[in-house]
Amino acid sequence: MNSKEYYRNYHADDSIIELNEDLVDLVMDEKPNHVLEFGCGTGKHLNIIQHEDNVPCTGLDISFKNTATATLKHNINCVITGDETHLRHLCNYDVVFTCSVLDHVPEEMFIPIVNELKRIANKCV
Repeated sequence: MNSKEYYRNYHADDSIIELNEDLVDLVMDEKPNHVLEFGCGTGKHLNIIQHEDNVPCTGLDISFKNTATATLKHNINCVITGDETHLRHLCNYDVVFTCSVLDHVPEEMFIPIVNELKRIANKCV
């Protein structure tokens, strides 16, 4: 089973630890008007950003279980169930981030995905 097949039925951990808070702080340091998380899992990062900082968020995740949790539990504005092929339909987010996703993509997909994320982001830091 490849990683895409595995994560298609995966339900991510929804608990918040200090590392998650640090990631959200880095995102918010950019003072974004809108945010995209590639591989949003259950939406736990976006939940903090959207509801505590009132920033519209979009999440993209390959797992329907995760996107259902992001939508139903965390009430994320926009959640897409899909993979890296959906990135080509997105553009103009102030901040685009990912956490622990690129570790699981095939080596030949790494650079194309990073290039898509850079294209989507209004600014790169």
